[in-house]
Amino acid sequence: MNRIDAPTLLTIIYVLVDDWYQEQGYRLTPMLPAPEPSFSDNVSMRSTIALR
Repeated sequence: MNRIDAPTLLTIIYVLVDDWYQEQGYRLTPMLPAPEPSFSDNVSMRSTIALR
C-alpha cells in the first residue's frame, strides 16, 4: 500500500470539500443576517476536517 504525505492529503481534502461546497453545500448553510464572517463556510469546513 502506498503512503501519502500530509501536504498532499490536505490538498486533496481542500479540493474535495471546496468542490462539494460549490456544488451543493452552500444550500445547507442558513442565510441569516449577521456580520460578515472572517472565514467562508467552506474554509471553516475544510479546516475542521483537516484537524480531525
